[in-house]
Amino acid sequence: MRIRDTFKVLLMAAFSIGSFGPITSAFAEDEEERRQIEEVIVTAERIQSTVSDTSISITAVTSEMLEDLGIQSADEFVNFIPATTRDTYDIRIRGVGRNFRALGGDPGVATYYNDVYSEDALIALTENALFDVERIEVLRGPQGTVYGRNSIGGAINYITKRPSEEQAALLRVQLGSDANQEFYGVLSGPLKVSQGTAGYRLTVSDRDRDGWQEGQFGAPNTDSVNDQNASLSIEMDPTDRLSMFMRINKRNSSRIVGNGMIIDEGWGDFRGTRRTDQYAFGIRSVTADTAGATQFIHPTTGVVAYGADIRPGVDTASSSMPNPAYGSNAYMNGAGDFDAVEAESLTNGGTSEGFDQQGAQLTVAYELNDRASLKYIFGYGDFDYTYVLDTDYSNSEMINTGNTVLEDVWNLSHELQLFWDITDDIFLTSGVYFFASDRLQNFTINAYNSQNRVNKPASYGPLGTFLGYMGAQYQNPHLDLPDAIENFTYYGLWGGDPDGDLYRGINTNYIEQTAIYTQAEWTLNESWAVKFGLRYAEDNKDVLERRGYYFENWFPFAYIGPDIPSLRPAWDGLVAAYGLVDMDTARANGVTDLALVNILMGNATPNFVQSPLAYDPSLPLL
Repeated sequence: MRIRDTFKVLLMAAFSIGSFGPITSAFAEDEEERRQIEEVIVTAERIQSTVSDTSISITAVTSEMLEDLGIQSADEFVNFIPATTRDTYDIRIRGVGRNFRALGGDPGVATYYNDVYSEDALIALTENALFDVERIEVLRGPQGTVYGRNSIGGAINYITKRPSEEQAALLRVQLGSDANQEFYGVLSGPLKVSQGTAGYRLTVSDRDRDGWQEGQFGAPNTDSVNDQNASLSIEMDPTDRLSMFMRINKRNSSRIVGNGMIIDEGWGDFRGTRRTDQYAFGIRSVTADTAGATQFIHPTTGVVAYGADIRPGVDTASSSMPNPAYGSNAYMNGAGDFDAVEAESLTNGGTSEGFDQQGAQLTVAYELNDRASLKYIFGYGDFDYTYVLDTDYSNSEMINTGNTVLEDVWNLSHELQLFWDITDDIFLTSGVYFFASDRLQNFTINAYNSQNRVNKPASYGPLGTFLGYMGAQYQNPHLDLPDAIENFTYYGLWGGDPDGDLYRGINTNYIEQTAIYTQAEWTLNESWAVKFGLRYAEDNKDVLERRGYYFENWFPFAYIGPDIPSLRPAWDGLVAAYGLVDMDTARANGVTDLALVNILMGNATPNFVQSPLAYDPSLPLL
């Protein structure tokens, strides 16, 4: 939680509009009455009961508690729930959550939005900043015998407020620092119908806030809010036995996400500085008399060693990408002094998150007789998501790396429930459930500016000819990722990626689940009851992952090395064309393997000239 000089002004109004009539007490409760301890009615076991009568570990957060404590986010919410924490996108109860999000990873905690299952907990827990919520129920422990979807760790029930019996309206305005402006509104009341009763509830929210992480050297401020949502609920009771509830919502969010920062960097005498003169990262082992050598002493053994900056193109670097601060700003937050770190960031502006989300829900309940009733629940959701993060902590145009996530998800569910008082002491809850979800998730690691090393194909020169003899496992030219054959790995010379993607993964995940469950409660007396539960579920998952990436490797040096006797004539003949008598002579003159690769690709020439041996292109290579 951020501690700043934030101020908030809450303006809440309940008023009549047109012929709405008098204000309902739902929006004008007496403060003393709101402070009293009351029984909280919950539906944790799919039927209404009080918290004290529910035989499971449950915490119920009411709308009054949300308002009194100012809870408006998932971070604030979990602080008041025992044994509950949150991950980046999910909730954990008693340590049980989602182990992974791709390729069929299910959440360990099931989230229900007005009885409709949601794969993503934080969609529900961020809608409207928890405004216009009747209550949130958190159930700890397995709940599969009364809920259709798997819920090994627990379940969260998110229940919105229903239409009011009288015309009413509510407006909330919240203002704060960083140009924070939040507007919330509700219109609710009855509808005229020819038979029975009906009502509606329209809820809207519009939240905006500038980024609070101050951008440096012209970079934009980060970690902002720009979120709008509208929902419409309609509740109908055509007869005494039949009731219906429908809700639709449309939400859009587009904001600048918060970004990390470098607070320390460097080695030896350069510790606490960000090198703008060093093109490549890394240290090479040198002797004490080497120019620029720095002494290192092992903290326990006392062994002394010396290191110096690596030479780009000659020595192996610790990263395939150049130093993003090279020739740019030496900015580092706090410069090694942790007490001097500020809420600042430095980016190229590539830090954004946006999504469009829409959902529909329908619940139909029918009372068969005085002892039995049926309930049908339908749910549909559609979620399009884009996430871009700048990962080089610099605004340099020489190198700009980042991550991009694109996600498209739809899901639907059907659930039919039976509630039956078999006897005065035995109550049965049974259900049949179907859920389907189709998720597409693309993830890329980008290098938008990289001196053409990523977006353009590499020129391998004679080394490429050599590698061409290495076997059919090399796919050249590159195979487009969507065309790759399943269960097969392709290797190839780098053909370039027009989008500058170092890594690209395409994940598809289609899930279907059917479940049958039942739970019986036998009341022995006023103090004791026995419950029996049974569940059968079948999951069918069709997942696919294709991925491709740019990498720099020591092949062929590491795998078919020049020191293999049968290959020495081929290697010596290859390097002879470049004035290097043979491999041993080259290495004796300080030419490293990386330098040899650059020479053979035509990217460099040796700094000494030997009399080249005759080079015969017909010389066998294998």
